[in-house]
Amino acid sequence: MPEPAELIPLALAAIVVIRIVADRLDRKRIEADVAARGGVVLDISWKPFGRGWFGEKSDRVYLVEWTDASHVTHTSWCKTSLFTGVYWTEDGGRPPSRTGELEALRAENRRLREELEHARRGRGGA
Repeated sequence: MPEPAELIPLALAAIVVIRIVADRLDRKRIEADVAARGGVVLDISWKPFGRGWFGEKSDRVYLVEWTDASHVTHTSWCKTSLFTGVYWTEDGGRPPSRTGELEALRAENRRLREELEHARRGRGGA
């Protein structure tokens, strides 16, 4: 029978492996939940002492940044575990950055100008 001192490194290694596997499963579960809402995950950060951690024994807490179908960026707290599913709290949704909006408008303006110029050439030549 192995000595207790020999079991300690094995137990620690098992705990680390279990935590890594749980983290990967949590991330997949969160990404699937966001995708079901029509969104895309930008970042998932494990926060062991994040909002709502106190009193939790099985759920892990994550801070998730994601965009929804209308390209609004959200930062939300999420709790999840294998048996409880995905639960969202506090959503700090914010509109896309003004710089991104401005660039999108400029691109659309260029496209419309080119389309107008193409239409004018078509009428002038006919």
